[in-house]
Amino acid sequence: MPPEQDPRAIARMRQLAAEVRSAVGVGDVEAVCRAAALLPDAVEAARREVGAGAPGLQEAAAELHAANDAAEAFLREQMRRVSARLSEIGSGGRATSAYTRRGGGRMVDGRL
Repeated sequence: MPPEQDPRAIARMRQLAAEVRSAVGVGDVEAVCRAAALLPDAVEAARREVGAGAPGLQEAAAELHAANDAAEAFLREQMRRVSARLSEIGSGGRATSAYTRRGGGRMVDGRL
């Protein structure tokens, strides 16, 4: 069955997969999370509406799976970047504290 003739629930699954891919493509973490939160209900609705062996369901599920894999990789990379940035910030704060504790810097208005 062509995608344009999919039952409503399967079309919704395809739409969510496209939204997840689009959000990953533009780097929108919030949109990825919002769309991903809708996936379980969309899959369950499709199973109820058309049954597990319905034409188009497996293909739509495969699209969702691929989109979900891309979203997972994207979110892992974002977490890695945030973690690295937090480490940099923490290292800078520790260096500043050590410098001022040793008397190497004079604080003026809370700044070195």
